[in-house]
Amino acid sequence: MEKIEENNSRISISFEVIRYITLYYFSIAVLLTIIQIIMEYNDIRQNISSSIQEITSSFNESLTNSLWEFNDTQTHTILTGILESPSVMGVRLVGIDGRTIVQLGQTIEENYKPIDNIFLKYVSPQRLFSFEKVLSKNLNGSGQEVIGSLYIYSGNKIILDQLSRIIFYILINSILKTISLWTILMLFFNRRIKRPLNSLVSRIKTINPQNPESIDIKEAKNTEEIYQIVTSFNNLIRELKNYKEVLEAIIENKTELLKEKNIEVRTLINKLENAQGQIINQEKLNSLGLVSAGIAHELKNPLNISKNSSLILKEILNIEADKQINIKDITQEQLNRAPDVLKMLLESNARMESIIKNMLLQSRTEYTKPTEVNLASFVTMNLRAVQKSLKTKASSSTKTTIHIDEDIIIKVFPNELGRLLVNLYENSFYAIEEKILKLTESNQEYTPELITTIKRYGSNKVLLIIHDNGIGIPQEIRQKILEPFFTTKPTGLGTGLGLYLSYEIVKKHYGDIVINSEENIYTEFQITLPLDLEKYY
Repeated sequence: MEKIEENNSRISISFEVIRYITLYYFSIAVLLTIIQIIMEYNDIRQNISSSIQEITSSFNESLTNSLWEFNDTQTHTILTGILESPSVMGVRLVGIDGRTIVQLGQTIEENYKPIDNIFLKYVSPQRLFSFEKVLSKNLNGSGQEVIGSLYIYSGNKIILDQLSRIIFYILINSILKTISLWTILMLFFNRRIKRPLNSLVSRIKTINPQNPESIDIKEAKNTEEIYQIVTSFNNLIRELKNYKEVLEAIIENKTELLKEKNIEVRTLINKLENAQGQIINQEKLNSLGLVSAGIAHELKNPLNISKNSSLILKEILNIEADKQINIKDITQEQLNRAPDVLKMLLESNARMESIIKNMLLQSRTEYTKPTEVNLASFVTMNLRAVQKSLKTKASSSTKTTIHIDEDIIIKVFPNELGRLLVNLYENSFYAIEEKILKLTESNQEYTPELITTIKRYGSNKVLLIIHDNGIGIPQEIRQKILEPFFTTKPTGLGTGLGLYLSYEIVKKHYGDIVINSEENIYTEFQITLPLDLEKYY
């Protein structure tokens, strides 16, 4: 079973829920606390207003009489008594003419400092507000006469002093409520959510994927959501088991079908291998037949020379059947001609011997180890054999040139290398023949050429270059010409195995092949072979 990786960066769902609930609760608690503070502020101010009204009602008559009687001492005493009240910060007595008679404590005129910010202005401790009481004297039968006004001042400082004690208890209350709620939620989530979920995860980890079974959690029976999760999971397990059984049946059926198809495919492969082997053998026989036909033509000339030289030598020496040679009857002129004729006879015999030796090397297939050959002689023999065997205008009119730096002895598989050369030379003559036919129709001059270059390449390799000025290879098929059964020749003229087998032969010799070509201009095969192939086997 695949192990479920732990990821410590993930956050517990219970912690996440508690965090959000706490955040929202705290935000609401702060908002409610602010509202409560504002309400307390208004209540305290209302209480102060009521208290000052009671004070003014209590001292109204005595203060009016003292002011009427111009009793300054009593007036001052009364105002001092009013100032002693906790709700009063200052008092000011104003006469009928608006002139201040007595001023005690903190008043707006002395302590007022303008504040631009509305919020700060509202809660600033320096803020004062006043309560005015008009003083009037009852006259006998004449009504009342206003004799002055009393201003009693209070302010935010008194309100904030009282609020500071209330706010402390409000904040402590909110903090305690938040902690209590967090603790209750933590316990609830651990018991109702986290613990059942952990149990569910633990049970899931222990499930055998080969044979999954339903799970049972005690805590799920008391929590609807966990129960639904466990029920859905068990339903999923049952569905998976059903699908598993169906898939196993399908796989078993398909396996049997695949076994049957596999037998059919193997039979077809064997048939294809046999057919491919037959085609390759046929290609080898075609190459051998092509070389044999060419060698027959190649042997014809030195054989004729050898035959004629023998007749000339017989004539010079006056050799007759059943008669001995009389040396005295041979003239000096005849003796002088004999060495030249004998030399011609020996050279033609040596040439025939070389051709036959190379043919035997190339025709024998029992070589299991690389064999030494003279590369120049081997290449020359195959080129002439192909040229003599082909009955085309290209084979007879093409100018063939072989550039050889030196005689190079190389270890190769002769029969394999011979097929390689035959295939490449046959393709070159075919490309030249196609160009001859093409240019003949348009009356263009053309000199066909086939150039073979043999030279050393580095310290332990040889480079063989076959260059023709035929029709070339189009760019779009250059990557395909080494593939098996790919051919551009008409039906019946090519199997598509020539260049493929050539490539395989080069690989067997641990060499490399590079193809350069330009359409309608030239084609060049560069083949690199090791000098000593034996060290690879």
